[in-house]
This record gives sequence, structure tokens and C-alpha cells, in this order.
Amino acid sequence: MQSYDEIYGHTEETIGACKKQLDAYHVALQGLAKSGMKIGAVILSDEALENKLVVRLSFGMEEASNKILMPSAPGKMASYEALYNSVVTIADYSKNEYVKSDLELRCGIQKAIFAPIRDAKNNKTIGVLMGACDGLVEDALRIELVKKIATLLGENISKLQSIESVEYEESQKTMRLEASSELPIAFQACIDAEDIDALSEKVLEYCLKFTSSQFGFVGYIDQNTGFLVCPTMTKDIFPSCKVEGKTVIFEKAGGLGGYVLDRQKAMIANDPVSHPASVGTPPGHIPIRKFMGVPCVYHGKTVGMVALANKDIDYNEADLGLATTFAVIYASCVAGFFAKENLIKSEHSLKELYDNAPCGYFTMSVDGNIKRCNDTMRSLIGSEPKNINDHLTSDSKELLRNQILLFQEAGSAQPVELDFITSQGEIINTIHSISGTKDERGYTSSLFCTIIDVSELKAIQKKLNEVLVEANKNLEHKVDEAVAQIRQKDEALIKQSRLAAMGETIATIAHEWRQPLNALGIQIQDLRIAYDYGEVNKEYIEEATTKSMRLIRSMSDMIDNFRKLFITDEIQAEEFRIIDAIENAIEQLRLKSSIDGLEIVIHCDRKIIVTGHLSELSQAIFNILENAKEAIASSKPQKPLITLNVKEENNCYAIEIENHGDPIPDENIDRIFEPYYSTKKQVSGVGLGLFITKIIVEKSLNGKISVSNTDNGVKFSINIPAGGSHSNANQSL
Repeated sequence: MQSYDEIYGHTEETIGACKKQLDAYHVALQGLAKSGMKIGAVILSDEALENKLVVRLSFGMEEASNKILMPSAPGKMASYEALYNSVVTIADYSKNEYVKSDLELRCGIQKAIFAPIRDAKNNKTIGVLMGACDGLVEDALRIELVKKIATLLGENISKLQSIESVEYEESQKTMRLEASSELPIAFQACIDAEDIDALSEKVLEYCLKFTSSQFGFVGYIDQNTGFLVCPTMTKDIFPSCKVEGKTVIFEKAGGLGGYVLDRQKAMIANDPVSHPASVGTPPGHIPIRKFMGVPCVYHGKTVGMVALANKDIDYNEADLGLATTFAVIYASCVAGFFAKENLIKSEHSLKELYDNAPCGYFTMSVDGNIKRCNDTMRSLIGSEPKNINDHLTSDSKELLRNQILLFQEAGSAQPVELDFITSQGEIINTIHSISGTKDERGYTSSLFCTIIDVSELKAIQKKLNEVLVEANKNLEHKVDEAVAQIRQKDEALIKQSRLAAMGETIATIAHEWRQPLNALGIQIQDLRIAYDYGEVNKEYIEEATTKSMRLIRSMSDMIDNFRKLFITDEIQAEEFRIIDAIENAIEQLRLKSSIDGLEIVIHCDRKIIVTGHLSELSQAIFNILENAKEAIASSKPQKPLITLNVKEENNCYAIEIENHGDPIPDENIDRIFEPYYSTKKQVSGVGLGLFITKIIVEKSLNGKISVSNTDNGVKFSINIPAGGSHSNANQSL
């Protein structure tokens, strides 16, 4: 609690900044409240009522304003004693020296002090300042404080502006008439505001005018920080406020304003000092003698508030209704500004994602005319491409034509390797993927294309092949050498083995990148189409961005994942759920392409845990699912179905993946896991998918993999050691 000297200093400083008598009365009562008074009032003599005492402002005395102080019984009243004799009068009603007024009786006051308010300019006592609380008689310092504040009021009363109640009522009637005709114009002006600051200014301007408030502010909740921003405070409040370090941004609103925001509920406080949420005001602050606050709520979320203060009479329900209407308009407009801002940010993010993607993207017609492309595409070509055929070698033109024809016939096409000619005449090797849209007649209207530069990979692969050829020559020469050179031959064999493994790794990376790149191209090209057709909204952008970034991250992680296949000693194995690996693989499959009517059924306890690398098991399952999907697409069974069943057998977990495609011929089934072996007629591909799957299962997961034909189709079985806690119960998902 502040000392009495600090309270008086604060009161003196703030009354000195007041312009109206009512403001000074409020500051005086606030000083009494800070000193521990439970009840206080400024009571003035009214000549029109034969100099009877009338309560002009109070706290702790509900509905006491403008009430005449009347005796509750025959006898002498302490308030009139102080008025007529201009002396401080202390009433201890337990001693029966004075009688209580009707208001004191109603409030249960037992001890009170009445200090005369003497107009220093006119040398006349015009009223009394009353304070009441327990222990008052014994506290001489508090009595002295009440006396000094009453004297301070008398010294300043003639300098402050007063308003006659009759004139005020007439002005209020005029104001209400004007408001009824101006409201539609005011509402439209707020709706037409160019930005949040202008909107805040307009809402405050009309709320001040139509409620006859002296001060106020309109602010919004910043959607990034959650802080309350009040741009309107600089208009009228800042010039009058003497608080040091004042600001228009509040990290956490307190007092009456915080009460409104926290509870999302409007409030009127015509006696703010006595309100439980009041925390007072700092030195130099504008006195708050009347307060009304309304939260601005949009779809259940607080987006701002309207706060008004210091109406010369009490705020009422009509004022609250008008302010609430403006608060609704403000909330809707602020939400609109925020939505527009977020849309612009999303558009910028989408454009940055499109232009700065690690792949070249472009949209073209079936005859090769390019409609649009991203910056990566321009950088690869070295110029603004107009027709794709102008930048392809003759062999690549034919490959592209076949790819487009296949897409038009089947609705999808595998990626192909195309050689582009740059504006400088250089040849770059790329992997090219396409998707597209069709018009109402079924004709392809646009093709969405993705290219990635694999020139460096090709150059490395070529160099490795040259090294391998040279190594083979050396090997042949060393075979003919004498037995004494066996050690040198062994070293050459080791070198050849290492180089071969490196060649397999590079080829594997080139193969595996085609699948996520195709899915990524489809996803981002779909974003552009959705944007062109006006289907982009916040939820769509968030979902599309999440999916695209997931694919980009998977591409970024791809090389590390393949490195893990051959150098797993450096990678720490960890526990993971088998269901997570299955769901990741299915999500990657669905992103790439789909088959009409294809059903994937999973039977797996979600608690089953194994030890290894989740990404590797997910890749192994995806490779099997991809082969199953292609087998189903080729055989076209009546019921396209893939079943995944996980069960425990002999302290191992068996993952069985069965599809309803055609069985594998007997002459091929024993070679299905060999590298570079494939039974499919592909536009592009090197036949490494199932070979990689075998490496993952046997080397990384310490398991076994097998394949067999069944009555329904083909079944792949992966057996890996059980690890971690698990449940034996099976559950159909």
C-alpha cells in the first residue's frame, strides 16, 4: 500500500491535469480509496434546493449519485456541521452525538469524516468530502489526508469546467436524434475504412460522439503476438496523459479493460473505483470516473475491444447497445483485414514455393507450347522457353511424344529421361514427369510437367562405368599373372567390389527419386490450377504446403536413407511402430497415383514395436505396394485388393502383403529380388525396387523376405525379429 504522502502527491498531480470538475471529484475519491476508505463521496450544496447537500459522485454507495442527503432520524447531521462551520467533523455514530443520513444508514456506516470543500477563489464553503471505514477515528494521518484532499479540491474547483444538468440533458436529446439519422452513414464509413488503423479511428470517433464520452480507445489483438494494439490512443489520450513511458501496445491488458477481454463480456462501471477489477491509475493518468468496455468478438474469438470513459452522466443500456453494434462491425472488419493479410502471405508463400522449388515446373499444351514456368525451369534452360520441343534433342522429342500419348490413353505415364539443350548449347540430362487435366469433352487441356537435372548423376555414373571397365581390364591382366601376384589380384578385386557397390547406389538413387518427384510435381501443379480457379483458401494452402514440404524433405533425406543401406554401422537403430511404417508407405503410394476401386486393408495391432529404421521399412513396404499396384493395374481383377496382415510367429513379426494381381511366372519368381531384373515394360526404370527391399529387410532389419503365388494372386512375406513391448491382439483397421 502507498504511503499517505505518496497518495496525496499522486492526487495533487492528477487533479492538476484535470479539465472538468467531475474528473477532479473522481481523482479525489480515488485518493480516499487508496488510503483504505471503504466508502467515499463528494457532497455539494445546491442553491436550487435551498442549499441542501446532494451527492455528486461516490464509491461504495450504489445509486447514491444526485441523491439529497436526508436525516434518518431527528437530530444533528455531521455533514451539515462541517458545511456550516467550515470545520472537519468526525462522526462516531456509536456515541449518538450525530444522526446518520439516510444513505449512511443504508450503507451501514459507523464512523465517518466530513471535510469542508471551500472554494478558494470565492471564499465560500460549497460542500464536503466524506470518507468512511473501520478504525477511522484512531487514524489521525488518514483524517489529515482527507482534509488535505478536500482543501485541494477547493483550490482547483473554480478553474475546472462544469456542466449544467438541464443543458446536458437537452444536448443528449439532440445527440440521440442526430445519432438515429447518422448511424447508417457511420456504419458504412467504418465498413469502407482502408485499413485497421483507419477503421479504429472511425469506430472511436462515432462511439465518442454518440455516447458523449470524453475519452476512449479502440484496439485489436495482434494475430502474431496476441498483444492489444490501440492505434487510437495517440488521438486524444496521449496529449492529456502525463504517464511516463506510455505506449499503444499492451502485452497483457489489466484493470477494467483486462476484465472485459478476459471474460469476453461487456461492462458498465459508473463507479469504477469500487469495481473489483479496478487497479487504479498511475500518476499523471487521465482520471477515469465512468467506464464502459465492449469486447469485439468474431466467431467466438476476441479480436479487439472498444473502451469509452468519462461521460458526464452515467452510462446506460442504450450506450452499451450502440457501442456493442460498433464492436460487432469492428470485429467483422478486423477479421476481414486479417484474412486478407493471411491470403496475401499465403499467395507469396505459394509463389516462392513454386518459383524456388528444386525442380523445374511448367505447364504446357499437348503440342508443347509452354503456358507458364517457374524460375528454376528458366535457370535450367537459360532463357524464357516458349515451346518445349525447341529445347529437346531429337531422341528426347520422340520420348516426350510417346509419354504424352501414354498419358492421354491411360491417364498416367511413367517419368522419362529427356535431354534438354540450353540457350548456350549445352546438353543437360533430366527426369521428366507429367500429369494433366481434361476438358468436358475428355480432351487433355493442359499438361503439368516436372523436370529435375540429373546431369551430375549421369556424369558420375559414366565416370564410374569407365573406372569399372578399366578395373576389369586390370583384373583380366592380373588373372594371367603368376601365383606370386595373387595378393595384388585380391586388392584389385576388392577395389572392383567397392566401385560396383558405388555404381549400384547411384543407380538406386536415380531410380527412387522418380517416384517422389512425380508426386511432388502433381501436388504443386495442382496448387497452381486451384489458384487459377479460385479454389485456394487458408485450409487448402496449409494442407498443400504440408504435403509438398513433406515430399521435399523426403527427397532431401533420400540420399542419407540410401547411404544407411550400405553404412548402417554409423546409424543408431531405434524402436518404432510397424503401423507407422505401413501408413507412411500407403500415403506415399496415394500421393503418386491411384487406381479406381483399389482397396487396401490393414490388419495390425497399433502397439507392435520393432527395432531398426522406420524410413527403411516404410520404403521396403512401399516398393512392394508399388509392384502390387502395377500388377493389379495390368491384370484388372474384378475386385482390386491389397491386404497387409501383421502377426507374431516364433518371436518374429510377419508382415504379409497379398495382392489380387496375376501370379508371377515360375521362371521369374526366383529372380524377382535380383538387381536390374524386371518383368515390366517400362518407359524408364532400372529394376531395383525389390532388390532394394531385400537389402533393407536383410541388412538393416536383420530379417528375411520371400514371395509366393497364392490362389488370389501374389504374397510377399517379411519376417523381422520382435522388439519392444507389444500386444498379441490383432485389430482390423
